[in-house]
Amino acid sequence: MVEKIMNTYTLDLITCVTGLTLWVGIFVYFTIRISLVKKSLQTQAKIAEKSCTLPKLSSRYVVAVLVSFVLAVLPYLVLFKLYITIVLEGCAVLGLFMLMRDRLQEFTSSPLDKD
Repeated sequence: MVEKIMNTYTLDLITCVTGLTLWVGIFVYFTIRISLVKKSLQTQAKIAEKSCTLPKLSSRYVVAVLVSFVLAVLPYLVLFKLYITIVLEGCAVLGLFMLMRDRLQEFTSSPLDKD
């Protein structure tokens, strides 16, 4: 019945757009949060007159974000069956969420509190 209303390509495209929108939203949200936490830590370090060593951006982190992006964009390039598209978009969104959450936790375990 659903296929009579919408063909498979329409559902596939809706899934792709939704997944990519979620991916971009999560990326922007966590990027803003991380930059705000970085600024806050740097300000606290200046006030406390301590040196603040922030976690460096590792190449593994960059590669993981790029792989997640490829998983989010891949269904646009190759129209898979609907369930494969859903799995790929889900992996991309959840993987990015977990990665960015871990990166945020690196900053929130404040280096100023370790002294």
